[in-house]
Amino acid sequence: MLTGIPWEVDETKPNAKHLVKDGIRRTLIWPYAAAALRLLILTGARLREILNLNWEWVDLERGLLLLPDSKTGRKTITALLRIGAYGIAGDNPDKPRADLNKPWRAITKRAGLVDVRIHDLRHTHAGIGVGAGLDSPLSARAHAALNDCSICSP
Repeated sequence: MLTGIPWEVDETKPNAKHLVKDGIRRTLIWPYAAAALRLLILTGARLREILNLNWEWVDLERGLLLLPDSKTGRKTITALLRIGAYGIAGDNPDKPRADLNKPWRAITKRAGLVDVRIHDLRHTHAGIGVGAGLDSPLSARAHAALNDCSICSP
C-alpha cells in the first residue's frame, strides 16, 4: 500500500507523459516534518521554536517543551524517536530541519486551503485562545500581536 499525499499532473503539459504513472504519484512527508506541523497546529509555537527544538529542552515524562527563550512558556509535544541533537531532525541528524515548505504546500493543496501560511497557524491558535477567554501568555497578548505581527504587517 502506498503512503503519502497524491499529487496531480497537468496532462496538457509537454513533459507530463514522462512522469511516473498515476497510481504512484505521491508526496511523502517525513515523520519529523509531520510532527513539526502537528506541533505548530496544536501549540501556536513559532516556526523557529519548533524547527530549532533541542532534545535537552524536551521533558518526555511530563510531556512538555521547556523552551529557554520562549515568550509563551511550556508546550506539550508528541512522541518522536530521538535522532541527533534536535527534536525535529533534518536530513543531517546533527542539524535542525531547515524549513517545512514542501510538506506544508502538499498538505494545504490536498486540503484545498489556498493562501494559508505556516505562520497563520500561530494566529489561529492565539485567536481561539482569546475567543475562549483562556488566560495564557499567548492568548493574553494575542489581540495586540494579531494586528502587530512583524511577518504579517506591511
